[in-house]
Amino acid sequence: MDNSDLRRVTRAQLTWLGVQRNKPWLFAGTFFVLLGLAWTAMPFGMYHRDAGIVESGARAEAIVGDLNWQGDGDGGYEGDVEYTFSTASGEAVTGREHDISRETFDRLSSGDVVIVAYGPEKPSDNFPLDPDKGVIGGFWKLGTAALFSAFGLIPVIFGGLILWGLFLRLPGQWAELLVHGQTTDGVIVHHRQHDDSGLGDRVMLGYSFAGRFGAQRIDETQYVSAALAAEWPVGASGQVRFDPRSNESLWLGRGDLTFLC
Repeated sequence: MDNSDLRRVTRAQLTWLGVQRNKPWLFAGTFFVLLGLAWTAMPFGMYHRDAGIVESGARAEAIVGDLNWQGDGDGGYEGDVEYTFSTASGEAVTGREHDISRETFDRLSSGDVVIVAYGPEKPSDNFPLDPDKGVIGGFWKLGTAALFSAFGLIPVIFGGLILWGLFLRLPGQWAELLVHGQTTDGVIVHHRQHDDSGLGDRVMLGYSFAGRFGAQRIDETQYVSAALAAEWPVGASGQVRFDPRSNESLWLGRGDLTFLC
């Protein structure tokens, strides 16, 4: 390719090259975004379920069974209470409420009676709802759902940044260099083997070139196959495209996009 051909390479082509070359990052970014979206949606699903039980579910008297107070593994303590109740149809159901406070734990005893709310069609969806005993479970407060949902934004943002870099930032840098960059001669100065066996036999090539104001700079390619690296031993000369404003560069080798593929 000559300079005019390089300048005609479209942003879509560069995006496709970037995606093809960085598939592990594509998978990672997509995974984190989907994980975060699922995490964000789950508390609202629980809220919808439990709010429906509070509004139109059934109530029953439950007998308190086992009470446990133990370390939570993080230096703190947590309590849980087991209870048993019978539905309107006579079905016996056992439930458990976790993370009860110390005050509530001390107030309750085995054999106490507490009010529980449950879904008539699915009694296994149940939780204590007894303000007088200080036992209020479930996930029916919108603020609580929103708080837990907000934590899901962390992997969404992280994955979004990966995808932004892959689909926008990286192709944008390449496009800027190909359209507005200058071409100069460069020399391969080192090979660097990747130390992660998961990427296979991959090599990064270091190259030097005269950048802004003629100052010598050393930059590196992305990881390429060992076969391609073997075509460019240390000391081999090739074309470099660089931006004199930022000194960002691309090794073009023979003047094509081989090192972006």
